[in-house]
Amino acid sequence: MHAHSYGVIPLRSRQGKLSVLIVQHWEGHWSFPKGTPERGEKPMETAQREFHEETGIAQINIDPNAMFTEEYSFRQFGGNVLNAVNKKVTYFLGWVNETGDNQWSAHDEGVTQGKWVSFEEAKKMITFEEARAILNDVKAYLDKDRDKYNLTHNL
Repeated sequence: MHAHSYGVIPLRSRQGKLSVLIVQHWEGHWSFPKGTPERGEKPMETAQREFHEETGIAQINIDPNAMFTEEYSFRQFGGNVLNAVNKKVTYFLGWVNETGDNQWSAHDEGVTQGKWVSFEEAKKMITFEEARAILNDVKAYLDKDRDKYNLTHNL
């Protein structure tokens, strides 16, 4: 069985310091906001909708050229059968306005909390290695073009 989800790696810059928003899903793991598409929804639409549902933050600027993918497998009961699921998650890089309403608030029963943290803190909090690898890829992507993103501090 194959499944595909879409999400956002939400970033914000405050006084030149970059932080990332990670959420704790109801199962207990820390990762990025993500979810499955609704009928007729395009990938970026799914990512934006899920981001808003899971964080309560309405405004985010998605970079359509910055996508990161993770793939993993797990087992899930379907009826009375234990199925192997191969999951692919495509994340878009998203920027939350520094001055806007960017505080996490519980809006989705699938997420229990969210925190804006530094990249280093996120690496420690994120549960699964695949998501930590995505964060490393994001850091490398941003480091390539520090001036474009107005990054004055180390990530």
